[in-house]
Amino acid sequence: MVMVDGMDGSKAESGGLCTLSSLAVGQSARIASLRASTPFELRLLELGFVPGSTVTVRRSSPLQDPVEYEVRQNRICLRKSEAARIMVERPTLPL
Repeated sequence: MVMVDGMDGSKAESGGLCTLSSLAVGQSARIASLRASTPFELRLLELGFVPGSTVTVRRSSPLQDPVEYEVRQNRICLRKSEAARIMVERPTLPL
């Protein structure tokens, strides 16, 4: 199993971490980590789901599964169960 963390080798702080599947349509976040333990998860890395990349939820199907995501100018549909394997960090808003 490969654990891929932040591009600088650091782990993201837990304050703003959530799963990709928990984001709503129109929301964006930065990919924090991805456990690459299966061929599918390795394929996600190849498709651009790498730590540090920004991912945006573009739209969902009428039954809310699958969901279309945009990462590195590519649009990819993932099931909620697949998106739950990806940890993202929501941007913090200045007060």
